[in-house]
Amino acid sequence: MLVVAGHARAFVFEDHTPGGGVLADLFYLATGLGHQAVIIFFAMSGYLVGGPAIRMLWFGTFAWVPYVARRLSRLWIVAIPALLLTLAFDTFGASLSGGKGYDGSYNALLSSGPGAQGLADSSVTFLGNVLFLQTVTVPVFGSNGPMWSLANEFWYYVFIPTALWVSLGIAQRRIRTIGIVALAAMVVLLPAAFIVGGFVWLAGAVAAVAAQDRRLKPLFEHNLARATTIVALPVGMVGAKLLSASSDLWFGLLVAAGLPVWAAMPSVSRVFNVISEHLAEMSFTLYLTHFPLLMFFSTVWLLPDQLALSTTGITTYAVLILAAFVYAWLVWWLFERHTNRVYRWAMARLDSGWLQQSVPRNEKQDT
Repeated sequence: MLVVAGHARAFVFEDHTPGGGVLADLFYLATGLGHQAVIIFFAMSGYLVGGPAIRMLWFGTFAWVPYVARRLSRLWIVAIPALLLTLAFDTFGASLSGGKGYDGSYNALLSSGPGAQGLADSSVTFLGNVLFLQTVTVPVFGSNGPMWSLANEFWYYVFIPTALWVSLGIAQRRIRTIGIVALAAMVVLLPAAFIVGGFVWLAGAVAAVAAQDRRLKPLFEHNLARATTIVALPVGMVGAKLLSASSDLWFGLLVAAGLPVWAAMPSVSRVFNVISEHLAEMSFTLYLTHFPLLMFFSTVWLLPDQLALSTTGITTYAVLILAAFVYAWLVWWLFERHTNRVYRWAMARLDSGWLQQSVPRNEKQDT
């Protein structure tokens, strides 16, 4: 949600200028925390995906095929429709706006979106994004800049469990050799920019393992730990924002350390739980679909003009965000909510005798 708020602000409002008042300062600060929200997502992904994977590796119950099937069904059921919708919005948006914005002319104004080279919308780039090679061997497809983090996410899914699988000596020597070669290839080919996020993802995974330790449970449930965690998150986000890129690692580690405490906190209310769970369910779709929609509306009807922080500006901003949420909900309803069904469908068509893996019908969807 913070990512959407930040992108919508960049499309609608003029840059922040001193002297606008405390409320304006707080608004620009709060809507400027999108990057920190992505770091939080990496830590949470490690907690929800990496933690169970580590436990299964340790206890010898890890199986690659169901793991990969789960991860790909989770990613592709959102990513492929998002890429196709990006193509549609970019095509119509460029046609209606005369190409303005899609040619990179608003990049400096927005600090995002297509660069000077314009849209990278070739079939090769599309396929590369489907295979999670954006920022590795191909650029992000079209105007959908937020897709960059999906490549990080996928390769964390692959690299870190592979490294643990090889180091624990679970497989036969020949298979381990293949794993070592795969690790070496990833080390050579993956960008150095992936490293910090990888450590954050791993920290989240370790935090998930720690959360299962009964000896640590009283610590995670202690009121002092809860109070410290509640205060540390917003303070850490603001500090990370002010310190910029150099803060990603320590902020990610801070978030990961607090995840077991958040997980052990009592429920606030039933209504809050229902709302937060539904928002969490559609957050991945929202993240991957919002930018091309905002780009379309803004280039066709708004840019290059931007608005002051006024009643008109706030109304326009609220309408754009509402449109992004409604659109994301529709895409979620059509695709992402069927993730478990697609996973079971894929698993049912694999050799059950080879996998020797049961698939619970009511398995809950993870991150």
